[in-house]
Amino acid sequence: LSLESIVFGARGQSQVATSTGLSLGDLADPPEHLDVLLLPGLMHGSPQEVIERVKRLQPELAMIRAMHLRGVTIAGTCSGSFLLAESGLLDGHRATCSWWLATAFRQRYPNVLLEADAMVVEDNGVMTAGGASALQTFMLKLIARAGGDELAQQTARMLLIDPERQSQAPYVTQALMERPRNSLSEKA
Repeated sequence: LSLESIVFGARGQSQVATSTGLSLGDLADPPEHLDVLLLPGLMHGSPQEVIERVKRLQPELAMIRAMHLRGVTIAGTCSGSFLLAESGLLDGHRATCSWWLATAFRQRYPNVLLEADAMVVEDNGVMTAGGASALQTFMLKLIARAGGDELAQQTARMLLIDPERQSQAPYVTQALMERPRNSLSEKA
């Protein structure tokens, strides 16, 4: 079994800078054959900021739609679920996002059947994962799909990941669900 990661952009750029200033260079062109397109979470200080950011990502939204039409599984983690919702691919389908963003997500995307407690949701060839550590659960699902359940279980054991963790509910703070932070400087 061989898994390969390819980093590419929707704007034809040869480099991209991360939110921490790290520059990733020598970006590939979007590949002809791709099994999964993984959309990472977007760095943001508030739910409103993530919504404003995804509205400006028109080339990325077009690429997501095109890849989905080609049959590529599309996956978004944490606030990356907002990008999927903005593309329209989640309308009428089940999805999740980081629990503390659920209120803003529901307001912006009322046609999405949000399951805010779920760690990972798959519907209509689109996968969404909750907060940052939900990515572990998501990756185990991809490993199981590519290499079988036994490989996923061995991977979970080696990396000390609890593969039975299916819900974000134990981590929810009701105060943040009802009134999400407006900036990084505010206290929850």
